[in-house]
Amino acid sequence: MTMTRRLNVDQLVNSRGSKGRQLAVFVPAKRRAPPAPGECGAHARDVWRRFWRHPVSAAVELDADYEPLRHWILCIEERERLRGLLASSPLTKGANGQLMLNPLARRVAQLTHDIDRFCDKFGLTPAARFQLQITYAEAGKAGIQLARERRREAGSSFPVEIVDLDALG
Repeated sequence: MTMTRRLNVDQLVNSRGSKGRQLAVFVPAKRRAPPAPGECGAHARDVWRRFWRHPVSAAVELDADYEPLRHWILCIEERERLRGLLASSPLTKGANGQLMLNPLARRVAQLTHDIDRFCDKFGLTPAARFQLQITYAEAGKAGIQLARERRREAGSSFPVEIVDLDALG
């Protein structure tokens, strides 16, 4: 019974219509990066700053996502530190005197795996952004587009007033 579908093709389509909808990330005009965790070195702080400069960081809810973010940046810090040690001695002698790969290489691979997993979850690679269907919008333009979509969904033709929240103070 190989190559036999369990479901009809009609049943594979999402009838709710949520397929193809994109994750809209509203990028505020002004935002500040939170401070990096104190244990971070220069390289990790640079990666932290570059992450918060990227528009994908607007999708992050700092209160909810701080622990995974902290784990990610500390993995980057530890991997950078271990890479320096590993570069100076990539091979070591085993118990019987044979040459073997430095055991730190396994830890570097494990840290790289954790970092890659984070990158996939938070959309830090082009493939991850494509999979998450992330689109970026400026806050003002996004408000206008959202109002148009709501008006279209409601089926009404009356004009929608757009209020500039920055002007209200």
